[in-house]
Amino acid sequence: MKWCSWCFDKTHHTITERHLLSKSRYKCDSCSSETVACSYCTKGMARSTKDGTDWLCAKCDKTIAEWGEKPNLKEKGDCSWCLESTDHLLIQYRYLKRNIYKCCDCKKRTVRCRLCGDAFARGHASADEECELLLHTVSNTREHSCTSRKDYISIEILTDINIALHDGVVGGLVDSS
Repeated sequence: MKWCSWCFDKTHHTITERHLLSKSRYKCDSCSSETVACSYCTKGMARSTKDGTDWLCAKCDKTIAEWGEKPNLKEKGDCSWCLESTDHLLIQYRYLKRNIYKCCDCKKRTVRCRLCGDAFARGHASADEECELLLHTVSNTREHSCTSRKDYISIEILTDINIALHDGVVGGLVDSS
């Protein structure tokens, strides 16, 4: 019996894929999540996902201080996918890179914003900076859009917007004359 980094219970893990040259994959008997053996200790099992595998269990990567405690893995923030202030569930702890979260409303993958640390950007590496810039530009424009004539600006953003359109949108939003 080993500790699971998904459900934080001490339980059996059933082997699902046996590998000789890489880590074998297991399934937690309690929560049915995919796990791998921790690279540092022998007490815990690390999380495993389709997108990547944690090499350390929750205790070794400092997600929790001791086995037996159940941490709050949800964080609140603005989502750049659905543009709502929602909870984001930690799905992958990354020691050297940003942690990966999942928006509890739209169920899409997110990462913590590099610019402010309060909002959540889209979770794929190719769009991180574009979406962060767009999210902050739009939120800043909403806050500072009032002129002496009290113009009100309505904004609709599609999820597949690209950087070329982003430049045009920013130019149109900022130039209110």
